[in-house]
Amino acid sequence: MIKLSIFVVLALVVSGALFFTVRSCTKSEDVMTREKLEQILKVDLPVGMSKEKVEAYLDAKKYDYNFDPTQMKIVAMARDINKGLVVYTSVRIIIIFDKENKLIGMTTEKQLTGI
Repeated sequence: MIKLSIFVVLALVVSGALFFTVRSCTKSEDVMTREKLEQILKVDLPVGMSKEKVEAYLDAKKYDYNFDPTQMKIVAMARDINKGLVVYTSVRIIIIFDKENKLIGMTTEKQLTGI
């Protein structure tokens, strides 16, 4: 029984050390955040861009999206931009168009999903 307890404690210590070693190898600037993604989107999808070009961009990025013609907006999801041990981060993207189908605004919201 004592040997089993020692083995369990040793396994937990090794697992913890491995976790912190792997976690420390990930640079914070390499981690995608909602804020970083929003900055990228504002550069890649400037005000005035056509809805067709926005949709082509979302398709190329493989983001799920739907266009709501009654509200003139696209709601898209950038899934799992950051994967933690227990929680994944996704970003909901709301892109608003005018009557001529030109982009006039955009917002993002962080979505957390547990395993």
